[in-house]
Amino acid sequence: MEKKKILWVEDDHYHLKGLTIPLEKDGFEIIVAKCYMDTKRMLEEHKDLNLIILDLIIPYTLSGDKIEQLKINNSDSVEKATDLVKNGVKIFNFIRTELKLEIPIIILTIVQNNNIINKLLDDNNPGVNKKYDKFGTLPQDLKNIVLELLP
Repeated sequence: MEKKKILWVEDDHYHLKGLTIPLEKDGFEIIVAKCYMDTKRMLEEHKDLNLIILDLIIPYTLSGDKIEQLKINNSDSVEKATDLVKNGVKIFNFIRTELKLEIPIIILTIVQNNNIINKLLDDNNPGVNKKYDKFGTLPQDLKNIVLELLP
């Protein structure tokens, strides 16, 4: 039986590792993308994905091994946070509109902006789209969500 593949778009390695272990133990192959550009490359390389888990707050690009992360701790933090969210929204739109992939997308993020979230979860977007709070989801919870979408 072939492993089911999950593309996980997440720039926070430590958060990611704790959540992936139960899925990997169950035989899922986890492919990680850490920025917008990395995600586009992974989508071109892996045409046989079964599911995408997407954090909306991600950097646009990587610089060597260090992420060119915009710091969200200064006076213009809202503007910079919004720029990072735009990267995740652009990925979602690239998957649904340009690639026309209808595989399930789980949005796992701390973003609470209802306008953004509701637009992504709109019935006009094809495929299954679900949103979960990044800091409220336990590894076993996420595993159960994935198993529900990929029986």
